Amino acid sequence: MIKSGPKSVPSEIFAVYESNTGGKAGTSFGAFYTTLERLARKGLLEMQNLEDRNGNMRKHYTITNSGRQEVLEAVTASHSLGAFALAGG
Repeated sequence: MIKSGPKSVPSEIFAVYESNTGGKAGTSFGAFYTTLERLARKGLLEMQNLEDRNGNMRKHYTITNSGRQEVLEAVTASHSLGAFALAGG
């Protein structure tokens, strides 16, 4: 989501996700979309209905400050676990 930019539509976010995982994560678009909605309910993403250039309303997601903090904490924890494993823990 951070790589896809602010106010991204789910299909754009999913495309970045698929690209980053090489399509090997095995996540369906439906499951991914449900996860975006859940993250928005938790306040980690902000969802807005915005009109596209064809006049259709589309959901756009932007990561919130709380969402950025969660990502930072997850990355920090992941690095800590990696260091622990490399140290033979």
